[in-house]
Amino acid sequence: MKRLFLYTSALALLVIRSAGWEAQVAHGDDESELAFVPKVKQLKSVDGFILVEVTNPTKHPLTYFGYAKDLPQLFQKEWIEGKWTAADWDWCGTGMSRYTLQGFERIEFKIFDRPVPTQSFTLFRNPEDPDQFSLVKLTESGQ
Repeated sequence: MKRLFLYTSALALLVIRSAGWEAQVAHGDDESELAFVPKVKQLKSVDGFILVEVTNPTKHPLTYFGYAKDLPQLFQKEWIEGKWTAADWDWCGTGMSRYTLQGFERIEFKIFDRPVPTQSFTLFRNPEDPDQFSLVKLTESGQ
């Protein structure tokens, strides 16, 4: 029984990794993009982090997951062989919470400044209809 569990767990991990994070955030049949998305402005680099201002320009709240209010769950792409390719993502939910960006609210996110050309994204959801969500680009560093 223990061997079967280990085999099943390893197989599930292999399937998730081979599919990449893009498959994990793709819309299913009953899901759709947000009608409204936050505005993003890259501010500056400080102590190994890129500071990003995110503003909800509507009266509708948006939710996102993160390890702190200013440290969102990230999905990242790297510039590899002339194209953006899905790379790392914050797959572990331990310590992660759901946060709300209220209507017209503004927040600064801290995104780790990686040593390779990287795009960083996070998911924002409509709290009234979780089947509405959008992957929003927060940063893009040199290529």
